[in-house]
Amino acid sequence: MEIEPTPHEAYVKHCTVEVAQALWNSVKTLAMKDYIGAEARLLDNPTDVYALSTKAECETFFEELHKLDTVKYKLKYDGGLFECIAMEHFPKEWGVMLPTGKHATKCPICKEGTIGRFFLPVDRNKPRGKRAKDPRVTFSCDVCTFRKVFHLGRMEDEYLQEQAKQWKRIAMQQRVQLCRQETQAQLEKHPEWDQHEKDLCYQRMAKKWHV
Repeated sequence: MEIEPTPHEAYVKHCTVEVAQALWNSVKTLAMKDYIGAEARLLDNPTDVYALSTKAECETFFEELHKLDTVKYKLKYDGGLFECIAMEHFPKEWGVMLPTGKHATKCPICKEGTIGRFFLPVDRNKPRGKRAKDPRVTFSCDVCTFRKVFHLGRMEDEYLQEQAKQWKRIAMQQRVQLCRQETQAQLEKHPEWDQHEKDLCYQRMAKKWHV
């Protein structure tokens, strides 16, 4: 008579190499999302204790995997591109949302989510303090949760239009600067490239950064 396996034995039986690899990939993905979320919170509030703790734990995890430099590289440039996109989509009128569906803006960090734009008007009932009183516009990915927050002084459309022009100019300057930095980093990582491969690298970077 065949003995029915216990739940533990059944789990071990079906825990193949492929299943273990899928589980490990999920752990790394979750760690990356936590790291991205912590970095996003620190951009808005550099003294966020929870974000600092989460970032330190994730960095320890990636350092043990010898992937910390890779993660920092990705966040530096993909996070920079996210901020450029946010500055270029700064609203000219209060409350106007970003397009959704096929016209939505893809997140350059996770490549899966889309960027949304959220508005928080002045709340007079909150405690005193700049961050509590001032209106803000937040750009956030619906998958990796990376975000860029703009704290505003006023809510008039004329003020927003002037701010939008200013951020658009800054975004293009940052695109050019980060494109040059990433291109140089790629060339330094691959000194064996010939001129043709270097030309392809220039083309990839120019296409990525739209410069």
